[in-house]
Amino acid sequence: MKVRKIKISFLLFFILLIPISNLKSQTLENVIISEILHGKNNCKTCEFIELYNLTENDIDLKKIIGDDRIRIFSPSGFTQNRKLSWKNDLIKSKGYFLIVSDDYKDLLDLADATFSSALSEKSGIQITKNNGQEILDQVSFFDYNVSLDQSLERNLQTNQFFIQDCPNPKNSKEETFNFCLQSNSISATPSQSISPSFQSFSQPLLTSSFQILPSDIVINEFVSDPIDGEEEWIELYNNTEKEIDLKDFYIEEGSGAQTFLNGKILPKGFFIIEKIKGYLNNDGDIIFLKDLTGKIIDKVTYGKWDDGNLNDNATNTKDPYSIARIIDGKDTNEDNLDFKVAKPTKGAPNQILNIENFVSGIVINEILPNPKGDDSEKEFIELKNLNDIDIDLENWYLNDSSGKKFIISSKKISTKIPKKGFLTIFRKDSQIALNNSGQDCLKIFRPDGTLIDSVCYSGECLEDVSFARNSKGEFEWTEILTPGKENEIKKLNQKPKAVIFTEKEKVLTGEEVFFDGSDSFDPDGDNLKFFWDFGDGNKKEGAYVSHIFLKPKKYKVTLKIEDGRGATDSASITIEVLKKKAESFSFADLSGKIFISEIFPNPKGKDDQEFIEIFNSSNEEIDLSNFILTDKTEKYYEIKEGTKIKPKDFLVFWKKDTKISLDNEEDEVRILNSEKELIDRVFYFKAFENFSLSRKENGEIVWTSILTPGKKNEFLNEKSGNLEKEENLEKEEKTEKEELIKEVKLKEIKSLKPKEKVKTIGIISVPPGVFQENIFYLSGSGARVKINFDQIPELKPGQEVQVLGEIFEEEGEKGIEVSSKEDIKILTFKSPPLPKELKIEDVNEDFLSSLVKIEGRVSKIKDNFIWLNDKDKEVLIILKNNFNRSFREGDFLRVVGILRKFENQFIVFPREEKDLESFDLSSLKSFTSENLFPEKKLITNIIWITVLILGGLLLFKKVKL
Repeated sequence: MKVRKIKISFLLFFILLIPISNLKSQTLENVIISEILHGKNNCKTCEFIELYNLTENDIDLKKIIGDDRIRIFSPSGFTQNRKLSWKNDLIKSKGYFLIVSDDYKDLLDLADATFSSALSEKSGIQITKNNGQEILDQVSFFDYNVSLDQSLERNLQTNQFFIQDCPNPKNSKEETFNFCLQSNSISATPSQSISPSFQSFSQPLLTSSFQILPSDIVINEFVSDPIDGEEEWIELYNNTEKEIDLKDFYIEEGSGAQTFLNGKILPKGFFIIEKIKGYLNNDGDIIFLKDLTGKIIDKVTYGKWDDGNLNDNATNTKDPYSIARIIDGKDTNEDNLDFKVAKPTKGAPNQILNIENFVSGIVINEILPNPKGDDSEKEFIELKNLNDIDIDLENWYLNDSSGKKFIISSKKISTKIPKKGFLTIFRKDSQIALNNSGQDCLKIFRPDGTLIDSVCYSGECLEDVSFARNSKGEFEWTEILTPGKENEIKKLNQKPKAVIFTEKEKVLTGEEVFFDGSDSFDPDGDNLKFFWDFGDGNKKEGAYVSHIFLKPKKYKVTLKIEDGRGATDSASITIEVLKKKAESFSFADLSGKIFISEIFPNPKGKDDQEFIEIFNSSNEEIDLSNFILTDKTEKYYEIKEGTKIKPKDFLVFWKKDTKISLDNEEDEVRILNSEKELIDRVFYFKAFENFSLSRKENGEIVWTSILTPGKKNEFLNEKSGNLEKEENLEKEEKTEKEELIKEVKLKEIKSLKPKEKVKTIGIISVPPGVFQENIFYLSGSGARVKINFDQIPELKPGQEVQVLGEIFEEEGEKGIEVSSKEDIKILTFKSPPLPKELKIEDVNEDFLSSLVKIEGRVSKIKDNFIWLNDKDKEVLIILKNNFNRSFREGDFLRVVGILRKFENQFIVFPREEKDLESFDLSSLKSFTSENLFPEKKLITNIIWITVLILGGLLLFKKVKL
């Protein structure tokens, strides 16, 4: 009986062991982005990324990320990687980890890891694992209106991001850098100042049921000069819909004295603080409301207190009055506009003295800081009336950052603005000169001084580009000016950024040097062209190039990049070239003695008959030992020791000896002496078959059909020679053009090589402008067509077109690049093409650039990104910014769009909102509950474990009996 008990116990233990170990293997790391900054006003490349570990375990972050890279992306799908330099690998349980850009000197001491800057307000960041195969977390700036000096911070309770005016990044040592405390050196007395450096806080346990954001609770009213016999007091106001426990907060005044709070504040309610530690100065002070981490929830500066900007201080007053917000809880972060003198109303709505009721609903709609021509005449500010009634703006006023004030008066301009209408005010009337560079802010006030609207901008203002409000109420720069009309937004082309990388900056003559421009990027995600100038007369194109320098010297290597819309940027690097070895002798100046006299690039038949011929025009024998022959590829041939050329004689070097293969399209042949100094060079375009390029006695170089290797050059007589040459060239051009262009089907494009010229026919599935202005797609097997000329033709879905162009490849995807409007011909109109219906598990490279339809369960949503899942296979869906996002995780979607692939991720780009369709589970036959809900398998395991345990216990009990 005892043996049977042991067997049963062992069986139960073994049954339990398997699912428990299986559950453990399913545990995933959960590291999220908790705060991120894309730059500061005085340092646009000062960036940081703060991570947070949600789990109960310490995590080796370097091991998870894999190849030490973070990924930066843009709305168009353009991505680039940044390598991390690690100072620390570990992110602790419930702890933070700080990644800082190399340019952010103030934060480098706090950094756990560093990277080279590349963030902008138009980009996003991804933290990936398994060498980029899986995204741990991501956030995009382009979904938020985040300015410089502001960060995006995540509310860890709601998981939502909000804009943080006082960034406070924290590292793995729990050290915090608070921007507001760093930027303002707060003086209490002449002998005392609060100017903290890094602050170390233990992780507080905040007892509020949700995270409090800045301005959720505000300082609403206070008395700094009470009536005799009474005390100072401060009133708080709760802007939220939830009751808040205040024991996690404290008040701090200018001397640093802190009053810790106790009690609760009701939703939209008031809370009075009396018996304040320290005191509020009558002539001016600063009041902070902070949480226990030191984060500023609200602050008010009044009177003469100098926090670096006296202009925005609230007024001060004497008894029996208080200083109170004009509207309870309303906070614009400009104390001079938010606060007025009031009748004290402890715990009740504020009563501002001498204030009149004026309408609101007037906004700044468009401003033009830098018009073409005379700024004083054409510069304008446009206001818009959002109300359904006409408004008279008499005595309203505008001002800018310089403090220039313009009172709107019927004595100068019309003051009436019709309902839903506009009022344009030109600089000649207002005398307000908007800054063309740096920063400026424009504000409009009611006659009582209440701020109604404001807008700020910064940076260089391009000529004839206005700052205008879009349909969402957000401001963008636009090339279309619309004074007195509804705004039209035509986004500007942002300048790309050129970046050069090379492993060596000191090399030897003859050594191959590799240059990498792939870290260059375009904020708009446009495709880039790369142009290299090596400083020695040689140039190349492409993101990755190599070069051989032949002469010892310092060379300035320049990379120029250009986006598809003409914007350029350049970067340079200095390469120092050292002599490979000391030479035993050098020649005097050989200019005019040694010439390249004939070259033969394109023989009929095999190219092994190519040759380069040298001529000695002097009356002396010249030793050519260690001279060099080379072409534009810098494949070079060193002439053997002891080789000499007699006076007035020729020397021929054949391809079989030199191994130099001359290009038929264009090339440059050079001869250098033993000191690697250039002696002669010949450059040509288009070598026609069986013609040599020969030098005449007058030095002129011409094509001739008479080949004379090792002999004096011969040419046809002027008349017949020109005729023969002309006829041959014309014949060769025609033949070659016909031979080069291949007529192919769409499905063949993926197998062709870049630069091959093709002609094909297809039906348009996505016209230009849906994704990019110069890109459209052909249906069927799918082909991406890039238009490389200015006037984009008007194309529509369903049109059958003939396309003639050149194969190009980007991100491993083939397409056709068209260089002329005449190379796109509309043949007929057919029905708009239907998408190819695919299961997610069947998605592969064969369908790239095709219009497809897929369906699945939404497994994850992040900003504009949706992950669609089916049978453990996943496809990423990227939405345009203006798409409606009514669906949630767990919903079922059918998606139509263009299939593309970036790195190892398949992505579908929907064309419009109707390409997204929700549906019921009952209509999705290909899914099983196990595929859709992998957590169900876990629940099933737990149920079986429970059943087995109970069964085992009953069996054990029965055996015992």
